[in-house]
Amino acid sequence: MPAGSFTCFENALDGSMTEMSDDTRTPSQTRDRLLHAAETLVVRDGVVALSVRRIAAEAGVNSALIRYYFGDTDGLLRELAHRNAVLIRDARTRLLDALDKRTAPDLVASIDALVLPLWTPAAMSSRHRAIIVLDEIFSRADESLHKAIWAEFAQGVQRVSQALARALGTSDMTALAWRIRFVTAAALDIPPRAPRSGEAPLSSLYGNETADERLDQFRLFAQQALGRL
Repeated sequence: MPAGSFTCFENALDGSMTEMSDDTRTPSQTRDRLLHAAETLVVRDGVVALSVRRIAAEAGVNSALIRYYFGDTDGLLRELAHRNAVLIRDARTRLLDALDKRTAPDLVASIDALVLPLWTPAAMSSRHRAIIVLDEIFSRADESLHKAIWAEFAQGVQRVSQALARALGTSDMTALAWRIRFVTAAALDIPPRAPRSGEAPLSSLYGNETADERLDQFRLFAQQALGRL
């Protein structure tokens, strides 16, 4: 496409949305705007609420841009899933690589390699967690997307399992796999995952329930769940 042609195309699509027709916007910025909008809707309302029109309205752009960049909402979701999966994968890989350098098995560090990546901020908004976005997408994705997401995690999960088995001194990989599965599932919030505007906390029992407090409590839970086999 000749230089400058893309900007003309995008501005023509944006039509009357003059406030969104900034000539300085790059293709990358427009893609990110659409991905951010989709991620917000996925966490707030679920994948079932997604549509070309709703994503475009949330992003403040013409709906034709979704087809131009991603083909359809499935293509957009595939890229959104990939971006979030890679963040979790890379966070776990860093922890496991550091763990491999230790001279002796370390149970707490092994559990952290499982747990801490589950608190990785989402790809497009640090207000959400990547695992929440992925869970919403995964629950309604087709088989090919299931495989693509799992391919990003398979090696890391295997390495975590091996590290935990060494630290626990167990060879019962089936029992360990079940506990890893339950701990991972417990990291997912109960829908709706994002509070509506003005919505009060579900219960005062949890206090202020800050992100750091939630993580600290979850680490303790995981250590109790996995600390003895």
